[in-house]
Amino acid sequence: MAVEPWVAVPDFLTAQTELHQAIVEQFRAQGIEIPFPQREVRLLSPSP
Repeated sequence: MAVEPWVAVPDFLTAQTELHQAIVEQFRAQGIEIPFPQREVRLLSPSP
């Protein structure tokens, strides 16, 4: 999911930061958690 604000170039970073902060705050208020990506790596030895 991506949200990109349409603002004047000098205001872009501020707007993007404020938007992301608002999204995070709303997710937390609603109990929404996004898990971190995880990868499981198994090293198997060849059968004798």
